[in-house]
Amino acid sequence: MKQEDFKLLKKYLEGNTSPEENLIVRDLLVQNDEDDALKQWLFKEWQKTPAKKELPLDINAAWPEVEKALSGNSKPSEIRWQKIAAAVSVVLAVILGTLFFQRWSDGNSNEPMIAETEYIQKQTAKGEKLNISLPDGSFIKLNASTKLSIPANYHTNSERVVYLQGEAFFEVAKFEKRLFKVITGEVTTTVMGTSFNVKAQLGEDRVSVALVEGKVKVANVRDEIMLDSAEMTTVQSSVEKLSKRDFNIETITGWRDNLLIFDEIPFREIIAKLEQWYGVEFEISGAPLADRKYSGRFENKSLALVLEGLGFSSAFDYEIKNKSVFLNFKK
Repeated sequence: MKQEDFKLLKKYLEGNTSPEENLIVRDLLVQNDEDDALKQWLFKEWQKTPAKKELPLDINAAWPEVEKALSGNSKPSEIRWQKIAAAVSVVLAVILGTLFFQRWSDGNSNEPMIAETEYIQKQTAKGEKLNISLPDGSFIKLNASTKLSIPANYHTNSERVVYLQGEAFFEVAKFEKRLFKVITGEVTTTVMGTSFNVKAQLGEDRVSVALVEGKVKVANVRDEIMLDSAEMTTVQSSVEKLSKRDFNIETITGWRDNLLIFDEIPFREIIAKLEQWYGVEFEISGAPLADRKYSGRFENKSLALVLEGLGFSSAFDYEIKNKSVFLNFKK
């Protein structure tokens, strides 16, 4: 590591880094996870800094874990660092994980911790999207009307687990010994390192998992299935055996790049998607043809332009007033 890296780590331990610098620190810690010399240096520096007072951690209670690994009755200060590196790593993982997650949550959310500080909650409203970076180097993008709950001890758990309601795209950092799980009701998606889309809208009896690259396992209480790249599955309570199919990546994941895509869907589904996408409420008079299906592709377009485009194939007038849209089908 460069001298500048050590200066940044020291600044981080002192609690003086910016959110952007925190991301750099995250990468340094992930890339040097097995560097015992770095762990020794970090532990010594941590003992000198104000960060020691900020942590909700009783170091005196944690230190017996170090002593368990020591041979003989010598005091830790009398033993060479290399002999206790493994034991120190146990305590250091707790220290750095707690410190990092505390700083990371402060810089990424205005929401308070929920369930007595056991979880950190990320949530989007209609018309909103949110990018989230996790301490292990994984990235998540939440679509509108989505809630993600992350255990506060995520960084130190043997498994990385998050809970989802809504739709999100995941790019998961690979750790061979630490699986990543997305739990959506009764459905669990398990990965090691990959990118995929999960959709589990509140009130809908289905969970869709679409794999862009890598390999994932999707399971409910009755069955499980392995997905390969460009495969997806939809889980419903009425389905006893899970199946998979191919999918168009842009159609499923285009929302990440502000691509609004309709692929032969009825108008009522279009209205539901537009309400979520733009954060509006529709009031409709009249009705479109019952058997009519609609297709369209809109990139970074305003609601007015989308309605204009749809209006070419349907006879309706519309008016937008703040967050309300009045749509009238002509007879």
